[in-house]
This record gives sequence, C-alpha cells and structure tokens, in this order.
Amino acid sequence: MSEPLLTPELLPRLAALKAQASQVADGLWGGTHRSARHGASVVFVDRRPYSPGDDPRLLDWRALARTDRPSIKRFEEEAELEVHLLLDRSASMGFSHAGRPTKLEHAALLLSALTFVVARQRDRVGLAFVDHKLEPVAPARSQPGHAATVLELLATVSPREGGTDLARALSEFAEMKRRRSLVVLATDLLDPQGIPAEAFRVLRARGHELKLLHVADPAELDFPFREPARFRGLEGEGEVIADPLQIAEAYAVELARFLGEARHLALDANAAYALARSDARPEQTLSELLAPSPRARTGRRAWA
Repeated sequence: MSEPLLTPELLPRLAALKAQASQVADGLWGGTHRSARHGASVVFVDRRPYSPGDDPRLLDWRALARTDRPSIKRFEEEAELEVHLLLDRSASMGFSHAGRPTKLEHAALLLSALTFVVARQRDRVGLAFVDHKLEPVAPARSQPGHAATVLELLATVSPREGGTDLARALSEFAEMKRRRSLVVLATDLLDPQGIPAEAFRVLRARGHELKLLHVADPAELDFPFREPARFRGLEGEGEVIADPLQIAEAYAVELARFLGEARHLALDANAAYALARSDARPEQTLSELLAPSPRARTGRRAWA
C-alpha cells in the first residue's frame, strides 16, 4: 500500500472548496450543479449534509428539528455532477528540482484533493491517464469506496516513457464520453504538437466544461541556474550544454510567450485556467481553479 497523498493537515484546508459547473445546459446543472425538481414523479432517496450555496427549499426541516444539523433531501431525479480527472503522466511530468516533488506527484496531489471534494459532495468522479493516448483507469462513480480506488491510483502513478499527444488523448475522451461533464486536466502542456487548442474547443462544443491545471516546477518558471550545465530533454529531445547566464533573457521571453499562449487558448475555449506551481499550497491553486466564472455569477455568456 502506498503512502496517501492527502494528509490530515491538508483535509481541513479543503473544506471550503466546492466543485461546481458554471454552465447551465439543457437543464443539466442549475445553481451550483443540482436540479431542484418537485412533483409526484420525484422520489425521495436519502439526505446529505447541507453545504453553503445549497437551495434552502431542499432543507429537511424535520431532520433539522430532530438532530439540530441541517441536511438536504436527495431525490432520484436529482442531477449528479460527473467529474472526470485527466492526469498527464508523460515523461516530462517526472521533472523536479531542489528536492521538490515531481510535477506528476504535485498534479496527483491536486487531483487527490479534488477527488476528496467531489466525493464529499457525493458526486461522480472518474480518472484517466494521458500521455500519447488516453487510458481510462476508473469510471465515474459515486458509490462508497470508489473515491478510495481513485486515490490509490493517483498515489501510485509514475511517469511513462515516450512522447506526449494531448490532442489525441482529449479527442479520444470527447468521443468516448457523451454525457456532459466537468473535465479537469492536469498537465505541463509540454507537447511537440503544441497546446491542443482545437481539442479544448471540441470538448466545449460537446458540452463538457474544462478546467486546466497547468503544472510547473519553480525552476522552470524562475530559471535559477547560474553555472554552465547540461540540460536534457525528458521525451527524447536530446541534450544541450549551455551557459544559463547567456540564455536567461531569451528563456524568459519564450517562457512568457508560452504561459501567455496557454492562458489565452484556454480562455478562448472558455476553460478555467490555473498555473499550478509545485511549491504552492494545493488549496490556493484549487481555489483559483474552482472560482465561479463571471458567467456563473451573472447568468450571461462570459469568456472567462
């Protein structure tokens, strides 16, 4: 059994987070993501703890009087949020510097935290790995114990040798998953084919909502190197011997271009974007990623 990624110290810091879909499509999601329906065709199933933002019309007042704890009625026709976690496990995600966790380890921690959040909401969560193709490893389910399976898979994932083809993997996902869902992709976006902007748009056109965790090591962002060194590509790009002081300015320009393009293409596809530094606190990154978009707050279309 592997060591769990979620520590007792981290769990309370995740308590305020909520996975929600900002889009409302064909009545699938309303408010946060649940459809409050009433009438003879609605069958009561059970109750769940009240969370801030829940529709107060669904409060079980009798249970509140008995237990002094607010709870929400759940119905057979209540729409569940389906969350699919896609984790890039390509070789470049194995990079780390100065003893920090690898990008893959940090991405797995972030997705583990999201699994905890989704399971706490009693919604459906699934997991797939991404490299040069898509590998589904856990279907989207909400049954008790399923979250533990997802967490174990995330705790044991390792980088896979070979290249990256995010466009192919995302296209395979779009073809396979017809039901509209919330898709969270954790990747460093290092792909020889470039950032898969068209695949982002295809997911959105199919009704999925995409949230992008752009994972990076601080050394990639801050370029702290000062002495001549050998830089090796992790996906077969070869090696380069360079003096960091001579290339630092050009590197900074290219990095700014890359980060700007990533954010722009994500927002152009109406996908949420968060830069996930591996030295940042998980709850801070996820709070940025899960923040409601202007569209969710106003009810109008907004490219944000």
